[in-house]
Amino acid sequence: MTWTFTHDLAAYLAAAGPAVAGEPVANTKLLTVTDALERRGPDAYGSAKPFFG
Repeated sequence: MTWTFTHDLAAYLAAAGPAVAGEPVANTKLLTVTDALERRGPDAYGSAKPFFG
């Protein structure tokens, strides 16, 4: 599988969400960060656009 990069959280979650959610203990930080971005918006952690891979 090749890597794909995006600034689009919805596209990232559509592609990687099931795999990430399948291992919640190993991916706790990633799940927490993406949840905060969904709830608080893309500037939840500052003005730079989030970049997902």
